[in-house]
Amino acid sequence: MQGFLNLSYARKLSDQFSVGASAIFAMQRFEARGVSTFARTPRPTSKATSPPASRPRRRTCLRTATTCRTATAATLGLIWKPIDAFSLAAAYTSKMTMSDFSDYSDLFAGGGGFDMPSTWTIGVAFKPVEAVTLMFDVQDISYSDVDAVSNPIQNLFNCPIFNQASGSFENCLGGNRGPGFGWDDMTVYKFGASWKYDDEWTLRAGFSITDQPIPNDQMSFNILAPA
Repeated sequence: MQGFLNLSYARKLSDQFSVGASAIFAMQRFEARGVSTFARTPRPTSKATSPPASRPRRRTCLRTATTCRTATAATLGLIWKPIDAFSLAAAYTSKMTMSDFSDYSDLFAGGGGFDMPSTWTIGVAFKPVEAVTLMFDVQDISYSDVDAVSNPIQNLFNCPIFNQASGSFENCLGGNRGPGFGWDDMTVYKFGASWKYDDEWTLRAGFSITDQPIPNDQMSFNILAPA
């Protein structure tokens, strides 16, 4: 579960240029069930050779705040309108570095990290006639910003459980190179149209096209998170 609060400010610099910025405050909550299947043998006593914990614990926000994490980020945007019939807009939202889910430090790569990726969007709007506006956007979502989302499941095979000769605990669940959901970055193409029928009614329609972010060889871990 994720929630966002945007505090925004916008200013029209001239008849052609407008700019805006938002401070974003975010909170997310996570709960997993059934991951005890991944439990391993007890940890070694030496901290130097100890793998990440083997059994994530489950908490809820009502009982403890340990699974509720917060972050801040910012969005910057601008609009250029050289003529009434055409406008160009662009926006960028920074990566949100969330505080770690300590209860799931043995599940998410990076010791419980689950950040939100950065995004950028570029769009154009065109008005062939006064009542009709046609729009096209390109948006990029950088899931590679977030290890817990983008790291491939194959990293697990370099954990000592599978590779005792040269494996590293950093490749185990929760390690800095631990397995994630293997998501690719996404580029989304969006099309829209708006028709101002009269002073009371405006009709809008649109659709978006993108590739599946989950490769075919990353399905096993994604069963835990049917997105």
